Amino acid sequence: MMTSGLKANNISMKQSRIIIILISALVILCCFVLIKNNDLFSGVHTVELRESGFFPDQIQIEKDEEIRFINKTKKPFWPASNPHPDHTTYQDFDSRQPIAPGESWIFKFETEGIFLYHNHLYALDDGAVIVGKNNEIMDTANFDMCKNRPDKEKRTCFELLLKNTLQNNPQDGLELFKKLVEVESNDCHQYAHDFGEYVAQSDHSGEKSKIGIESSYCGYGFWHGFTTQLLRDFDLQTAEQYCENTRNPDPVLLKNLKSNCYHGLGIGLIQDPPPVEFWGNAGPLIDSALESCDQLKDEWKRDCYSGVFHPMADYMARSQYSFAFNEEEPFALCLEQKEHHRPECYYQIAAKLAHLVDYNLEEGFELIQKIPTELEREYTFTLAMINFVNHQMSNEELVGMFKRCQNLATSDSCLAGILHTIFANGAVEKAQIRSFDICNSEDLGDNHRLACFKNSIKILRLYYNEQKVQEICAPLEVEYSNVCAR
Repeated sequence: MMTSGLKANNISMKQSRIIIILISALVILCCFVLIKNNDLFSGVHTVELRESGFFPDQIQIEKDEEIRFINKTKKPFWPASNPHPDHTTYQDFDSRQPIAPGESWIFKFETEGIFLYHNHLYALDDGAVIVGKNNEIMDTANFDMCKNRPDKEKRTCFELLLKNTLQNNPQDGLELFKKLVEVESNDCHQYAHDFGEYVAQSDHSGEKSKIGIESSYCGYGFWHGFTTQLLRDFDLQTAEQYCENTRNPDPVLLKNLKSNCYHGLGIGLIQDPPPVEFWGNAGPLIDSALESCDQLKDEWKRDCYSGVFHPMADYMARSQYSFAFNEEEPFALCLEQKEHHRPECYYQIAAKLAHLVDYNLEEGFELIQKIPTELEREYTFTLAMINFVNHQMSNEELVGMFKRCQNLATSDSCLAGILHTIFANGAVEKAQIRSFDICNSEDLGDNHRLACFKNSIKILRLYYNEQKVQEICAPLEVEYSNVCAR
């Protein structure tokens, strides 16, 4: 019996030794892998490019720390700082050559800041590196941290703050967006685009975020971004179906909402950034997108066309991707289009004219006169006015701009352009109050004051149902109250 017990004990000891040896081998193997990858013992952080994009897509490190960018895909990649393709935000943060599948590249961040980056070979893959202390941008409590950053970083900081806040709490994200609209009105439309994209990324129905009148802020930028993201994630048919299934009990508001939805769809049909083979050659890129628009219902085709020309006008204004304006003939791109596509092209190009002529209204007007048809010239000038007018001007300055404009175009075109500027750069509630303040200016004169109220009410009907419009009209003086009649 004793011999049997010793044997059992010896077997048990041998098993224990084997287990210990196996565990030790496993630990050594793990250490070898970690040392080989330099992830634990050397203080190097790791970011992987996977088929779904960079992971993690945001990472926070201290100054002088390193990140190893590992290619986990089957294609080469090329990590580099924004913007694409110049990489000028942080020029050293650029691998300057493709990294093969399974290989990696290490970069030491010696500059504090908030840096967006992308895969130069497929720029839709993007991420962010936050370098340094006191750069935490995970909740709305850090709004002032973003607000006080240098101008070149402020936009990036708010963009990430909005994205993170929305992902953590949709309602907090909505409140942050409203605050950005009020405080950062110069980038209002772009923040609305961003907000729409982030909502679509996290919730393709948009219902969780409970978006109401806020979706109309800043010229309906939310819907432009939302539909663009839908098109990236799915296909044209799915995005179109979303626009068609959108609901609103007021037929006028429903039409305007769908109009902006289809405009966003057109924007999404132009890949941003465009493939390298299309740089400097807009024709094939535009033709393919317009052909997709032509498959839509007739009532929404023009909204889709305008969306297609929107990013192209941006590229030319920024001289990106080898695109640039012909300064003598800025509408040259439009004249190359089929006749039924041209008007929407004129409108989008007009929105960029101000910068081209250094905000000289008279020079801008002269360029618009080159458009062949009178009706298109007048409406194009109205849209161009939005960028010649600074929405932060005082009421007196805006009235002065109106009088200057009158020497060039009709009173209605000038008033509509100025009022649309007010509504395109903020919350509709505040824009309505501001527009009425302008209309009440004694410097306008009675006839122009009446026309101003008419234009204001016309714009308000793009945002509010008829009951709300009549409530707004109720306090107006008797001589102007008839502007609210349908």
